[in-house]
Amino acid sequence: VLQQHKSADTMVALMKVYEEEDEAYQDLVTMATQFYQYLLQPFRDMRELATLYKLEILKSLQYDNLGPRRVAALQKDADEWTKRAESAVCSIQDITVNYFKETVKALAAMHKQMEQDEERFGKTTWASALPRLENLKYMLAKETLQHLRARELCLKQKRTGIQKLMENLGEQEENLSIVEELEIQYYETQLELYNVQLELLKHEEMLLIVQLDTIKRQIKEKQDEVVYYDTCENPEELKVIEQSMGQHYANLSAMTVLRQKTKQLETKRGTVCARRAYLRNKKDQCEASHRQRLQQAEESRKRFQQHHSIQIKRDKQKEEEKKKKAWISQERQKTLERLKVFREASTLNCSTHVVLKTSRPQPRSPKLPRGIPQQAVVLSPPPASSTGAAPAALPPAPSPRVRAALEQPQSIILVEDKEPKASCQNSPADIPVQIFVTDGDTEEQKHNEELMGSPCSPPPPPPPPPP
Repeated sequence: VLQQHKSADTMVALMKVYEEEDEAYQDLVTMATQFYQYLLQPFRDMRELATLYKLEILKSLQYDNLGPRRVAALQKDADEWTKRAESAVCSIQDITVNYFKETVKALAAMHKQMEQDEERFGKTTWASALPRLENLKYMLAKETLQHLRARELCLKQKRTGIQKLMENLGEQEENLSIVEELEIQYYETQLELYNVQLELLKHEEMLLIVQLDTIKRQIKEKQDEVVYYDTCENPEELKVIEQSMGQHYANLSAMTVLRQKTKQLETKRGTVCARRAYLRNKKDQCEASHRQRLQQAEESRKRFQQHHSIQIKRDKQKEEEKKKKAWISQERQKTLERLKVFREASTLNCSTHVVLKTSRPQPRSPKLPRGIPQQAVVLSPPPASSTGAAPAALPPAPSPRVRAALEQPQSIILVEDKEPKASCQNSPADIPVQIFVTDGDTEEQKHNEELMGSPCSPPPPPPPPPP
């Protein structure tokens, strides 16, 4: 509808557009009211329910004979329902603020468009649309007042919540910083509240100004009325003149009433201006206190940093050391995990040979030629005779080196031969051979013992160096 104003060239067409615009605004207000009533209903129900439960609990605490535990539980429930009711009230106030914000936005757009239309027409032509402009200003001022009053209620609720938090905190040293922050928030909320109240008084004054302008226009219209009287030729015409004079006197009495209303509105305007001046002074005092409080907080912060800078540095160093140790332990754990995975993979890829050695030490085998690999000979002890028969013939006496080895403690050694895959592919001559001799092979045992007992022949001397 607002886009149709440019196409209206005459005042008659513009008045039709204004009628359509008023109807559209009424439809908007109706739909917005239904929508916001739908949003408000759950919170209203919660507020009523919480208030009802709270009253029932207080009545029970007052008239019933209850034990201390039951009384404490009921008091706790009453506090909980009180918090729910306060939360519902805050939600209702927020939704109300949003509703009036939308209506004020629509009225402001209509008022702005009408001021633009006034520039396209002359003063005489625009006189027919002047009552609508005054009515629109009046509606805009009223909706703005409703919006600002809703905001004022929200800010007062917020200020009350901050006061309760400050009262609940004790006087311990650890709560001093929290109290300082809450105090700063309280000053900021109070300043915002003063700004809203000043805006509220400003729009109240605008509303009074609109009413004064309307009354002054009506007085001027009545003063501009001209009454023409004809000459009288008979007494009956005088009666008609008296009737017209009575109507003139009635107009004068109406003007008197309008002037009285003007005086009343001027008085109200003076009261509003005085309240604005008082609030402005209070706001200045609050701003000075707020600046002083911020300055004190800044000085205390600087003093704290100055006196505790060394401790802060130490704390930072400790934190850095902790972070470094944590990083080192984390990297060490990652390295150990990688080594574990590597060992498991190498264990799976390599072959393992286990050799079981008895407690009897074995002498060194004689040196063999390079082409023949050295054999590992492992002898198992003969089993004890269960029938008490004579023992078998003993081998010849061992050499002193073997006797010294026999005196060592008995042990079982597991030898794991881990070789990579590349070593497993050597020639057959390089692979060691393990020979296990049992008790039944006595001839081979004697032959091996003779080989071990016989001293190995010394190697030939090296050739003499050339002259």
